[in-house]
Amino acid sequence: MKETDKGWIPDFNNRYFSCDFNYGLEILYQFAQICHLKVPAMDTVMQWYRKVTHSNKTIVDIEEYGIHSIDDIYIKYLSK
Repeated sequence: MKETDKGWIPDFNNRYFSCDFNYGLEILYQFAQICHLKVPAMDTVMQWYRKVTHSNKTIVDIEEYGIHSIDDIYIKYLSK
């Protein structure tokens, strides 16, 4: 956050907006969706993030890496 003459606003130049949401929370959120997990706190945070950044664009789409189902997760990460 940063303070302005109108109060506190998100600091869009902070790494949270350039990295943490896009490469952290977004990827975890995608895994939760594939696993059909209810993640209401993540839902709220991601809706807020998309609203304040005016973006629904996903930087990393795990489906592009062949992860479309829970079975794909097991095959990619647990079968080795």
